Amino acid sequence: MGRRRTQNTEDSPKGSGGWIVTFSDLMTLLLTFFILLYSISTVSEAKFRQAAASLQSVLSGNPSTMIFSETPSGADSMPFDPVVPQPIPNPAPQPDFNAEIIEMYKTIVNFIEDHGLNAEIEVTYSAKGVLVNISEAVLFESGSAVIKSEGQTLLDTMSLLLDTIDKDIEVQGHTDNQPIRTSKYPTNWELSVDRAVQVARYFIQQRGIAPQRLKAAGFAEFQPLAPNDTPENRALNRRVNLLIILEQETGGNQTYGGTT
Repeated sequence: MGRRRTQNTEDSPKGSGGWIVTFSDLMTLLLTFFILLYSISTVSEAKFRQAAASLQSVLSGNPSTMIFSETPSGADSMPFDPVVPQPIPNPAPQPDFNAEIIEMYKTIVNFIEDHGLNAEIEVTYSAKGVLVNISEAVLFESGSAVIKSEGQTLLDTMSLLLDTIDKDIEVQGHTDNQPIRTSKYPTNWELSVDRAVQVARYFIQQRGIAPQRLKAAGFAEFQPLAPNDTPENRALNRRVNLLIILEQETGGNQTYGGTT
């Protein structure tokens, strides 16, 4: 009987680690793959700075074409198409006030300053025209619509201005919110209307201004300039306005400018 051939244990050692070689090759390939991805996604610092500078130029109102002076070279470089930014449109301009209103406002302000009336009169303007605000203190006693002598002097001076302006005038009476209960003026409505009427009548009868140019209106306490919470604010609200009408077709009621 032949002798059985024994297996050489040295050729196949027990617990062989051959699989480790395959695993290490796989890890090497994965590492190479991720390095390749990183190299593709890496942005040139110079390119980034140039793009940021171009964007800043656009936002500052000086749009220009992006020009990259450094062209990346090498196998890992990627083509880049310069982007020409479009100019940012300016916001739509707000409607300008009528040039006539602005010119009239300047004329009246100069007149007030030249005649030393800044302490008694404030001038503003809106889309409707120029508003001359006269304090109650110079025109009337409290609760009265009789024009004082100093008020007559002021109206005489103002009539010189109105004679040079070929525009209609609305005389507006305003009060504070303190109630008045007299036989002649049951409420502030009657008082504000009468004060406006007396000023308009003075211009017509004493200064010869055409009545067709004038109208009178009373607003009582319902169009205050300031909250009626202090004596000083209530004094601001007691006033007579001369609205020189240069009304535009469009525009709000907001007033602008001002001189005291």
